[in-house]
Amino acid sequence: WYGPDDTLFVAMTKEEAQAKAEAHYGESVTLRQDPDVLDTWFSSGLWPFSTLGWPNNTDSLKKFYPTQVMETGSDILFFWVARMLMMGIYAMGETPFSHVFLHAMVRDEKGQKMSKVKGNVIDPLHMIYGATLDELNPKVHKELIKKIKKSKTDRIDAQGADALRFTLAILAAQARDIKLDVSRMEGYRAFLNKLWNASKFVLLNTQSFTPASYGRYTSDWASVAPPFVISDLSMSDRWILTRLQEVVAGVTMALDQFRFNEAAQLIYDFVWHSFCDWHVELSKPNLYDESAENASSRAATQSCLLYTLDTIVRLLHPVAPFITEDIWQALPRTDSDVDALIVAPWPQKRTELQFPNAVQNIEVAIGLISAVRNIRGETGVKPSAIIEKAYFVTTDTEMASRINASRFYIGRMAKIDQILVVEEESSGEAMATAVSSGVEIRIPLKGLIDVEEELSRIRKELDKVAKDLQFVSKKLNNEKFVSRAPAHIVEKEREKLQGYEQKKAALEKSLLDIEKLRASD
Repeated sequence: WYGPDDTLFVAMTKEEAQAKAEAHYGESVTLRQDPDVLDTWFSSGLWPFSTLGWPNNTDSLKKFYPTQVMETGSDILFFWVARMLMMGIYAMGETPFSHVFLHAMVRDEKGQKMSKVKGNVIDPLHMIYGATLDELNPKVHKELIKKIKKSKTDRIDAQGADALRFTLAILAAQARDIKLDVSRMEGYRAFLNKLWNASKFVLLNTQSFTPASYGRYTSDWASVAPPFVISDLSMSDRWILTRLQEVVAGVTMALDQFRFNEAAQLIYDFVWHSFCDWHVELSKPNLYDESAENASSRAATQSCLLYTLDTIVRLLHPVAPFITEDIWQALPRTDSDVDALIVAPWPQKRTELQFPNAVQNIEVAIGLISAVRNIRGETGVKPSAIIEKAYFVTTDTEMASRINASRFYIGRMAKIDQILVVEEESSGEAMATAVSSGVEIRIPLKGLIDVEEELSRIRKELDKVAKDLQFVSKKLNNEKFVSRAPAHIVEKEREKLQGYEQKKAALEKSLLDIEKLRASD
């Protein structure tokens, strides 16, 4: 309210304002109420159209009303979002947006709301650029200062904007708050660093290579042929391309459904485990063989690496825009008419790049290679030591065929000189044993291991398998479980029982063999 000389009086009621005015002037006066007062939430409810020139029918209003997505926190759903919807329908005749995305609330690592009073504030700029103890406010950043001092350093290291964005995305599960921990951010920075190093490997091995055009610069991704002759692709190339199509479909669906954490997790798993841990290593023999006979296969592998890396950075770009743009700009260009990744076309799943047989062969190989590496670790066989021979025991003809198809990869990655695929092994030698995908792996240990340590390991494994067997057997002997549980659950338990029995038999044989080895020594 305003007095005769425009002195301002603020009050909840007219009577209260009048009393304030009389106290000010010393007499009763006539007050004039401000004709244009909107409370905060009412005025913000007009935001979708008042900012675009309403009530005039401006070009901006025509272009941007209505929009598609409103993104906000759940704590102001009824204060703001509901008001915008009602005001939009009242003033414009239609809702201002079609979707509302309620983001997760970012809290500290203990799940508490960040507060200057509590001293648990995490400043995103400190995460991006780093900060020394002197740059932190002792009151506002009390908890962070404690953590830095506990780690016996004087600063928090720069994590970068991409690591911060990726951390927030992968933790942003619906209906769950984000517990932001600096150590998690460090882990995802390591992930981006792994992608950077893999990109350097790809670029180093494609320096003098010019790929064919493969849709990098066209909006119709599927209309341009891939940059390789499919018949020239190695088994590993076919495997990674198939996995890539699955990831393209999965990430696209997750983003369409606002499940940003699932999209980030899919990319993380594919890049770290499939691409970096396995495909890069499996590609090396082809890349390093520069003979004329291998020219077409080598070119196919080079193109496959570039195609896969290009697709990865497109998928990751919405979450980590800086590193992906940098990598993309460094990739070999063919018919450039798009200068930035942010406006490049989004990948589409390609059915012609799906090779299920190659996937099954490589997945079997990966399981067997991992099992051999586990044997090395458990028995103390040096990673650099060449295993002269290894027996892969199976009566499954299809499995034997898959092992034979991928024996080159198994031999190279597991460092095995001679791979013997047999239905039965009865040499009587002391063996280390593992089981993967129903295949019994037996490695002669003479000259490779400490016998006593291996005996101890096998006995521990036998104890564990015996407990697992007892647990599953008890389930299957329970008539109520067998009759009431879904058929696929019961079948799964029977498969577990069979696997444990097979593992127990293999371990018992291995124990007997090593005891013989000890006796002979």
